[in-house]
Amino acid sequence: MKKLLVANRGEIALRIMRTARQMGIATVAVYSEADADAPHVHFADEAYLVGPAPSNQSYLNVAAVVAACKASGADAVHPGYGFLSENADFAERIQREGIIWVGPPASAIRVMGDKLSAKAAAAQFDVPLVPGSDGAEKFVTSPRHIEIQVLSDQHGTHLHLFERECSVQRRHQKVVEEAPSAILCPELRAQMGDAAVKAAQSCGYVGAGTVEFIFDASGAFYFLEMNTRLQVEHPVTEEVTGLDLVAEQIRIARGEKLPYRQEDLKLNGHAIELRVYAEDVANNFAPDTGVLEVYRRPTGAGIRVDDGVREGQEVSVYYDPMLAKLIAWGPDRETARQRLLAAIDRYAVVGVKNTLRFGRFILEHPDFVSGHFDTGFVAKNFTPEALEPRPQGAEWAAALAEYYRPQPAAPPVAPSLWKTRHGL
Repeated sequence: MKKLLVANRGEIALRIMRTARQMGIATVAVYSEADADAPHVHFADEAYLVGPAPSNQSYLNVAAVVAACKASGADAVHPGYGFLSENADFAERIQREGIIWVGPPASAIRVMGDKLSAKAAAAQFDVPLVPGSDGAEKFVTSPRHIEIQVLSDQHGTHLHLFERECSVQRRHQKVVEEAPSAILCPELRAQMGDAAVKAAQSCGYVGAGTVEFIFDASGAFYFLEMNTRLQVEHPVTEEVTGLDLVAEQIRIARGEKLPYRQEDLKLNGHAIELRVYAEDVANNFAPDTGVLEVYRRPTGAGIRVDDGVREGQEVSVYYDPMLAKLIAWGPDRETARQRLLAAIDRYAVVGVKNTLRFGRFILEHPDFVSGHFDTGFVAKNFTPEALEPRPQGAEWAAALAEYYRPQPAAPPVAPSLWKTRHGL
């Protein structure tokens, strides 16, 4: 693999390209007319226009993406997440062109992309299903959303990289994710990991994937679905395992064997991710647009920011409103939580309404602090009135001045394994 085309945009395109560059692989960006000046376009070694702003005419335009592959001479394609990442026809088309597909087989995408066939495949490998899945499903009380990251190579090895807790959701959209879960004991973690591996085996999976489970108040868990791609929230797994999941995807696509066994994988500390959206919280989280007049990322011990925007850039109406993923790692959950709160205070975003204060509300809520929450957390606890007033005028100017004030050096701390291993 010498040249990788990333069939995506924004933060995930940048995140994939950075790893590719570290591995000595040239990168190719694709972009719409609206993204001509986007950071991922400037970062890539080459960039190709694939169409107008609407995604169905650009990032979802298979013919245009394939044409960019041919024009650039790319010998591999990484789809990222969203857009064409779970399009089995696209995966087959790329492979027919003699290009390496950095993703699972089209057959696995098809099996897991259909709820009925996914459950049938999982059932054949004794993966727990919600009782009554073949008819009237049992109602799961106080459900939590816990997912397991899996890695599968082309040589029959399937491993799990432990769990991510994704129960804090707004209208079924994940908002805060963490690894590990605050409620899993080692025995349950092993059971869920084994079930996830079986789900991967059931569809002949290859690459990085995520098996999602519903976890009920009694401690029982049930297969929900399998996402046949890299997840938005993959950084928290990287932070607690020390693995670069994109690098693992690339090595697997090149036909390399996974170099470790299940017993070699260990959890190190705790990581929490907050998705930062350009949304108006007071207006039912309506997407907001505008120019990022001020955009400054927080830094500090255990802090990681995955984004795809820069100061002065216009936030467009055409794409998902997520600006960034703000991640904090710590040796324990409370340290990670406090670091994330401090990072929110040091994150300067002016020009679009955003969800940073909403994130602070979640992280400070007693139910989140205690770990006693479920997928109904936001609906149950949040109203816009619960947020602290937004600074205005002179108050906001003073807040920015405070942001730019030099901070005392933080005491040395042990960094996350991921940052240690990858020089970040």
